[in-house]
This record gives sequence, structure tokens and C-alpha cells, in this order.
Amino acid sequence: MENGKQPIEYAWYLPSNKRGDATRLGTGEVEIPPEIDYLVHVAKTAEASGLTNMLIPCNTSCSDGWLLASAIARETSSIKFCVAIRPGLTTPTFAVQQANTLDFISGGRLTVNVVPGGSSVDARRYGDWAGHDARYERADEFLDIVRAFWADEEARVDYAGSHYQVEDGFVFPGPARPGGPPLYFGGSSPAAKKVIAKHADVFLKWGEPPWQIAEEYEEVKQMAREEHGRDLRLGVRFHILVREDDAQAREEAESIIAGTASYGESSSVTGEVAGQVESVSQQRMNAMTAEGKLWHGPALFSGINLVRQGAGTMLVGSPGVVAEAMREYIDLGATTFILSGWPHDEEARNFGKYLLPLLPESV
Repeated sequence: MENGKQPIEYAWYLPSNKRGDATRLGTGEVEIPPEIDYLVHVAKTAEASGLTNMLIPCNTSCSDGWLLASAIARETSSIKFCVAIRPGLTTPTFAVQQANTLDFISGGRLTVNVVPGGSSVDARRYGDWAGHDARYERADEFLDIVRAFWADEEARVDYAGSHYQVEDGFVFPGPARPGGPPLYFGGSSPAAKKVIAKHADVFLKWGEPPWQIAEEYEEVKQMAREEHGRDLRLGVRFHILVREDDAQAREEAESIIAGTASYGESSSVTGEVAGQVESVSQQRMNAMTAEGKLWHGPALFSGINLVRQGAGTMLVGSPGVVAEAMREYIDLGATTFILSGWPHDEEARNFGKYLLPLLPESV
């Protein structure tokens, strides 16, 4: 930090899911396949457009993020990689060794997304049958061990818990920086918030309206301070569509999903607001499209939630309108924005050309 200010991180997304990249969503077709040359192209375009980090998705429908980041790191020079650690799919010691190796390969460009698993369905595909709350209890122990390794490069770690036992743990290489890479962690359930408050550096939220995020951020930030004596930053995940004209931007946003089976309805893709969906964060996304409501204020569009799971909102409009919307989140404490748009190379260029000059570098 310079002069006590916190830099604002503007990050991008790697479209490495089997659906690849596209100009329209919900068609069921793979328009731009997620081949390695294209993914490298997206990463290079994001880097050249002033974006400084790249979230790599993680589930059974994606290529392995660690291998992708290792390959792309050799083709880029400055952009960081936010790669997922999945407690339950690997041991803490091996995860540290893997993370430290990627940090070494990339020259200290690793950040870590902690994903205990919002979906039991996807977890079971990997062979992990732990329940929702049990996955977060296990993640707590996992991160206790990971943090112990990263606290001291020469650490010998011994740990005895309910889920993990480590004896004389040691790995090479050590962490690329004191304390290890920063941890990004999302979740809205009580079980998730407890672990986030204890371990996360950045509390990640999908793009809900500012007042909803503010309430939850204050709750978890207070838990972190009062129970663990630590600070917690805020990150927000959005899609963006920036055009010179507001009307054109809105028209293009709606055209991305127009004509799909879910358009204007409760989504058959994401499920109902509650009941069918285990993830509390996904329930909150679904609530934003209940009864066909797709626009929330001048820039926030929730229609993406109708055709895909996960992050389901988009900031839409002219550069000034979108920048003003982002400043609302900065005012409530956001210092990380993880952005994306279709296709990902073109929208990254639009971000750098139209939007970045209007946004603050730090707060």
C-alpha cells in the first residue's frame, strides 16, 4: 500500500469451462472452444487491458486450473492467477507444495480461491461425500495447516484434528512471500461465514445490490475483527457489458440471453429460490430473478442468472454509468472486482479502453 491506501484490484475470468466462450448464452452450443491457444489469448488480452488478476473456475466441467495457470504463466508477464484449492480433494501438505511451486514458476503471481464446494452434486462427482457443513469444518482444519506452512518457510508442521493428521510436515519450495498467497473465499451460509472470518483475506460476493452486500460484509468483517483480530477485504464478482450508448448496452445485454427457454422465468438451470438449491449464495442469486425481474437500478442486470449457474449479474451501460455503479461498491468497501463478459477477449479490451480510465486506482 502506498500512503496508507489500498490498491483496487481489477481482475478477469478465464473461460475454461467446457462451454468455452461465446457471443450468446443458453444455446447449448460451444461457440468458441476452450482450447489452450485461445485461453492464452484471453489472458494476454486481459493483461494488456490493465487487468491484474485472473480467476480460473473449478469444477468437473472445467480443465484443471493449476495446470492451466502453469502453462499460461509462461506466456504472460504480470497478470496473477486466482486458482482454487479444494479441501477434501487433496491433502493440505500437497496443496501447499502445489501452490508454492506455481508461485515459484510464475514469479509470485499466485492468489488462491478457497472452494469447499457449494454443490454436493459436483463434490460427489469427485468422490467427496461430505455434507455441506462438514465440508466447511474440514476446510477450517485444512486452512489451519496451510497457514502454518506459510507462516514460516522452514516450518515443521504437526497437526492432529478430526479430519487431518500431519506429522513432521515439510515441503519444498517454500512460500514466495511471507505468509503465503492471499486467500479469496466466498460463501453466505453460517458455516461458510465462520471459516471466512477466520481465514480469508478477501471475502468474495457475487454481484448483488450494494445494500445487500454491505449488510453481509459488515457482519463477516465484524466476526473477523472480534473473534480473530484480523481485517477482511471485500471482492465482488460481475459480468460487464460496456458500450458508448446506454440504450445499445441494455439491448445487447438482453440479446445475449433472448430466445432461451429460461428467458424471463425462474431458471431451470439454477433451480428455485430455495429448496432445490443447496448453496445459499446461489439462492440469493436466484431471488434476484424471481417473478421475471431482471433490472435492478440503472446498471445491474440479473438476466445472466437465467442461463448459467454461479455469478449471474452483469453491470451494463455506458462507461460513466458502469463506473458509477462500481464506485457504489467501492464506497461500501470493495477493493477487488472479478469481471468477465462475452466474448472475453473483446470485453476485456472494452474494459481497458472505456472503463479503466474512469475508475480509481486505490482507496
